[in-house]
Amino acid sequence: MEHLDRITIDPEICHGKPCIRGMRWLVEVILDLLGSEMTIEEILEDHPELEKEDIIASSELCQATGIRANHKTSSLMKVLCDVHIARKVVRFFKGKGIDAIHINDILDSWHTKDKKIADYADKEGYTVMSKDNDFKNSHLLKQSPKSLLMISLGNISTSKLRNEN
Repeated sequence: MEHLDRITIDPEICHGKPCIRGMRWLVEVILDLLGSEMTIEEILEDHPELEKEDIIASSELCQATGIRANHKTSSLMKVLCDVHIARKVVRFFKGKGIDAIHINDILDSWHTKDKKIADYADKEGYTVMSKDNDFKNSHLLKQSPKSLLMISLGNISTSKLRNEN
C-alpha cells in the first residue's frame, strides 16, 4: 500500500471523488479500464499522463477501502440519441461498448416532448446527444438534461462523423 499518496481528494476536482495526483483521472475510471481487461501497458500507452504507480495506487485503494468502479453498466457512458442523430451512431457506440439508445426506440418515439426526454435521461443516467438548441438552452438555464452532448457539425455524413473514409 505504498502508492496511496498518489490518490487525492479535492472537492473542486471531480466533485471530491478519489483521483490520481490531482488530475481529473478518477480512480473508478482506472478500475473500469482494468475491468475491461486492458493491461497496465495498454492503459499507459493510451494515456501517457498516467504512470504505472497510478494504476497500482488505484488497485491498492480498491483493496484498502472496497471502492469499486461504477458497474451499473459495463460502459463508462450512456448515450440517448435524439431523433436527428442517425441510428448508425447508436450502433457505432454499442460496438465500442457504450450503452446507447435512440429516442425512436423508447418513450413516444419521435413524438416525445423535450421535457420527457430530459427527465428520462436524468433518471436513467443518460447523456442526451442532440443537435437541438432547445436542449442546450434547457441544459444551461434549467440544468435539464443534466448531461448533454451537443452536435453542431453542420451537414456532415454519418460516415465522416464516424471517420469511415
